[in-house]
Amino acid sequence: MMIVHFYTGTALWSGHPLGSLKEEMTSYSKQMTEYNTHVINTINKPSRQAALNLIGQSSNPIKLIGEEMNEDTLIVNVEDDVRPMLSSMINFYRMWLEYLFGEHKLAAGSSEVNRHLEESCMARPYFVMNYVFYKGLNAIALVRKEGTYERTAAIEKALSKMKVWAVSTPWNCQHKFDLMSAEYLYLCGNLDEAAKLYENAVLTATKHRFIHEQA
Repeated sequence: MMIVHFYTGTALWSGHPLGSLKEEMTSYSKQMTEYNTHVINTINKPSRQAALNLIGQSSNPIKLIGEEMNEDTLIVNVEDDVRPMLSSMINFYRMWLEYLFGEHKLAAGSSEVNRHLEESCMARPYFVMNYVFYKGLNAIALVRKEGTYERTAAIEKALSKMKVWAVSTPWNCQHKFDLMSAEYLYLCGNLDEAAKLYENAVLTATKHRFIHEQA
């Protein structure tokens, strides 16, 4: 069941069609219950609720509250040894949703809670890569919105990490690096170079079937 947990999270972050993924997630959740793998089922809830939020099945798209879970109560009701992992999962998906729905200050707060992920040797690679990617994009969005450059160091740190991952795993990360670089170049006023990298990001995301990041 742990492999199922890894698969559903990876599928969600890889742009798997949400309708069919929701059905898969529901089926696997039932199997987790049948096999009494309650801890795995619990830590899988944030990804299932995030998928529901993205298809409009939550009253508040940036809160993990709905059919699968309530972020305000779930974390209180788990055992102490499960709480750190579950907290990371909740803040991870909440940061993503907050960024996607334009709540950039809230996303910055959620990313700060999870800052230990950047140096963690235990967290799954896709988890860390997407955390750094969206944390970097969110920092760029905040600089654009606030008109200050106090987050420049955080942006450059994120770009540096994404550059390394783009070399080591281009299928997963090249379009991410190009998109973040384009956003930063646009922010700095280098519109011609930004346009080229936006185009590269779209083409690579299309080729590698990351349709959500292609969009």
